Amino acid sequence: MFSLGNNSTSASLQWYQDRCGELLSQPGYFSISIWWYRLLMLLWALWLAAALIKWLWWAWQNFTHGVVFKVAPRKIPSAPKQP
Repeated sequence: MFSLGNNSTSASLQWYQDRCGELLSQPGYFSISIWWYRLLMLLWALWLAAALIKWLWWAWQNFTHGVVFKVAPRKIPSAPKQP
């Protein structure tokens, strides 16, 4: 094949041509020890377990006292005032 352009030859076809400046931006990172991550996950799991117990207790109390499906009282529209 007679491929021309982008520095292509008959043995090497260059599909892409980089279009960037002289200096590329350098990536950065933030690293902490795996123990800090594990501690954070432990604290979150303990909070979640305590909150779930609290939420279930609240739901059970409302269910046993008939508050779960309580119907709100209807508002009776007042008669419009005449000028």
